[in-house]
Amino acid sequence: MTDELMAQFSRMRHYVSALGELIKSAQAQAPGRAEGSDHSAAVHVKVGADGLPESFHITTDWAEWITPEDLASSVLEAFGAATTNRLDAWTENLEDSEFLATVRELDGGPEKFPRTARNRDVPATASDPAVPEVEPRAPDLIAEDAIKAFENVQRSANTAPPPESTGTGAAAGRKVSITLSKFALLSCAIDPGWAARQTATGLMNSLATALGRAKSDLAGKTDAASTMDSGVDGLFAEAIALLRNPRR
Repeated sequence: MTDELMAQFSRMRHYVSALGELIKSAQAQAPGRAEGSDHSAAVHVKVGADGLPESFHITTDWAEWITPEDLASSVLEAFGAATTNRLDAWTENLEDSEFLATVRELDGGPEKFPRTARNRDVPATASDPAVPEVEPRAPDLIAEDAIKAFENVQRSANTAPPPESTGTGAAAGRKVSITLSKFALLSCAIDPGWAARQTATGLMNSLATALGRAKSDLAGKTDAASTMDSGVDGLFAEAIALLRNPRR
């Protein structure tokens, strides 16, 4: 292997390592939770570190401020406010860290990645927590599987993308239902006639039950999708292992 290729592999290894650190840094700065309310302040939603609802709070006098017909939309409004508050706090955390400076360093790709004192000393065995340590196969075998994977991607590019995985949960005889994606509360439905006869505690209990069932439903579908992606993940791990030791 020529010195020029060795230098290119070295830059790539440092670049990949820096990308891993950047992702780690962003995740570490994410707020643990945030809260928001609807315009009436009768409905409050707390979101967790994953951006999904954790809990709902409805004031005892909610019916004085919103109608039963508007209750579901108020839940969605409160979730939107909580999400905005979480993103604002996350942005402030990132601005107070070295995150933006690292983003500027990575802009332009590995060829322009600077060999500063901060990234020059990354050891060849540095591990990326997002990529498992593996013993790579021969490069020609990896290349053959990678070509097949790229061909599959090319074929799928000409077809409609698969729908996003969602999870749905219901409670109180389906008078309350919630639908989640991996990152957001997509919908909330509450039967107005039923809601008008409920206390705030009864409403919150039903929302919590529907939320738990939606999260369980989503988790099952997410696990299935992760299994389908495991082959590509394995190829990526082998490629990273080669980059960490280019003399292979």
